[in-house]
Amino acid sequence: MTGQVEGMRVVMTGAAHGIGRATALLFAREGARLVLADLDEDGGDATAAEIRDAGGEATFVRTDVGEPAEMSALFGAVRAELGGLDSIVNIAGVLRVVDLVDTSDDDWALMFRVNVTAQMLACRLGVPMLREAGGGTIVNMASVTGVIGVPGAVAYSASKGAVIAMTKALAREEGANGIRANAVCPGWVDTGFNDPIVTVMGGRESHAALVAAAVPMGRQASAEEIAPTILFLASDASSYLTAQAIVIDGGNN
Repeated sequence: MTGQVEGMRVVMTGAAHGIGRATALLFAREGARLVLADLDEDGGDATAAEIRDAGGEATFVRTDVGEPAEMSALFGAVRAELGGLDSIVNIAGVLRVVDLVDTSDDDWALMFRVNVTAQMLACRLGVPMLREAGGGTIVNMASVTGVIGVPGAVAYSASKGAVIAMTKALAREEGANGIRANAVCPGWVDTGFNDPIVTVMGGRESHAALVAAAVPMGRQASAEEIAPTILFLASDASSYLTAQAIVIDGGNN
């Protein structure tokens, strides 16, 4: 490893599974000091334990990221454990696959609470700490659906489009304070997060056939293929890159 984020103090949501877990493990291998958050306590504890067993530094805080009080507690833990903050990585998200006319008020509210409000809360709480540090980075998880829109996922697409707009505005708002903000927009990634889509499409075999036909690279990404871009955006390697939405979709959009 290169120590690309050696000593960097990072808070990361959605760290129990999938892209979040892969990203947390990569950041730890590259020297970051981590406070991890997720609603899944067992999965989050397992990620943090794996990092510590490998000689890294990670604390897990069970957090409902859409709840302001729980996010305040998370950032209190960041202050207590890390003494400050250099990077915010917002990966937690939720997906429901349903046509707009059948979308319930509860599903719409859930996707915006977890996919948008939670990221706003993290930034609102964390930006003052980044300012204290003299600058820092924010990486928000969006989706290619927020760039192109996807039928059957109107609410999800809308929430991820909101993340992209919020990220671009925040980058411009905080640039003078040395804070960079970018969004990552994955396409198909082989994690449990996409199980609702796989089910709607008739199972893994039917889904795999669709992906093979639609994606120029002919396959889904692994979570481990998304994590390095997040690392790059959080690190000084991307020191003049801000207000961008980086699509990682195998050429599909």
